[in-house]
Amino acid sequence: MLKVNNRRFEKDGKTFFYLADTCWSAFTNISMNDWRHYLKKRKAQGYNVIQINVLRQWDASTISDGKVWEPFELVSNDGTRVYDYSKPNEEYFNHAEEMLKVMEEYDLTPGLILLWCNYIPDTWVHGMAQATNLMPYENVAGYVEMAVKRFKKYHPIYFISGDTDFPEESKAKDYYLTAYDVVKANDAEALVSAHIAGEHTDVYPDLLEKLDFFSYQSGHGRDGQQTSYSIPKEMLKKGFNKPMVDTEVCYEFMPKFSREMDERYSAKDVRKSSWQAVLAGAFGGVTYGAHGIWSWHNSGETFPPGYPYPADFHDALNFSGAMDIAYIKEKTKDLINPQPVELDGLKALKGQNKTLVYVPAARDVDLSDLDFDFSQVKAVNLENRRIYFPEVADKLAKKLDLADDYLLILA
Repeated sequence: MLKVNNRRFEKDGKTFFYLADTCWSAFTNISMNDWRHYLKKRKAQGYNVIQINVLRQWDASTISDGKVWEPFELVSNDGTRVYDYSKPNEEYFNHAEEMLKVMEEYDLTPGLILLWCNYIPDTWVHGMAQATNLMPYENVAGYVEMAVKRFKKYHPIYFISGDTDFPEESKAKDYYLTAYDVVKANDAEALVSAHIAGEHTDVYPDLLEKLDFFSYQSGHGRDGQQTSYSIPKEMLKKGFNKPMVDTEVCYEFMPKFSREMDERYSAKDVRKSSWQAVLAGAFGGVTYGAHGIWSWHNSGETFPPGYPYPADFHDALNFSGAMDIAYIKEKTKDLINPQPVELDGLKALKGQNKTLVYVPAARDVDLSDLDFDFSQVKAVNLENRRIYFPEVADKLAKKLDLADDYLLILA
């Protein structure tokens, strides 16, 4: 079971770098054969957490084989899906348990989102026609208790919210506080957080103080990618001293949300966002996402309008960015007492044993602000992970002749 130790996670007495993938639609969209194939792949890549929406994802892809898993009895299916929340579908939750049993075989931790934003009143998603499924408040405690009692044996992390904002003068606060209280009453040792909408930091203060770690997302806005590092920097300035995780960096192949929607995020974009998040203070971990995995898309299926189609999941599962992000875990998990620092305008993470500096584009790097002597400066090309040894003179690491971003390792 995971525990919190200051600003990092631990498991069995060892540092646990939270390396997750977003697979929001797992319980509704994935066959067991595909599920095993997917988990085997991510486990081999070094992932240790899979983030899943317990209930139906409002913007998932359709299901090609016709099998529609519904978490509650369906009252209406005129395109809006209206549930009777007093009548859980036992078949659905049995199916979810079977999937969690397979995760257990692979020693993967479930990150279970209990209440996605479309189930909560007054959140941003309710202005969109296709988002419905509002859960009556009187059903929240019963649903959460049922889910936790079923799933606690798999030692999940719980997120009481999914992709949400925190509207004032709203019943939403009661939903979240009730969900938190019910989780802790039924699985007291479990870690609990809230998955916040992209580029946001605001959480109800009385909820924030309860959370075991801070989960934010830098998200998919082209003009908001700096929040990957500005958010943890802001939280550190406020004195937040628990782990921080960017649980939704920009998804590889996802369109860059903007007026034009004419570009998609590359593996390099994802690398940059992820490295800058971790080195700026979110060294609890980071979450990768592929546009085609989170919605579990098969070619030919429909997908909610508003931005270009995702890749087929078979292709998305092989995007190179997944391994790029896994490399962050390998280079940061053994840092002793890491502290985020700014070094010549670059994001860096200083440990007692080594310091990591992310260089997004080739340039000279002034190392004179470091207050320790280093005997070696090594550079790793993050596109292909080839090793270089830049020339260093008077604590100035000279620019490498590389077109790619790279990591300086000072030891």
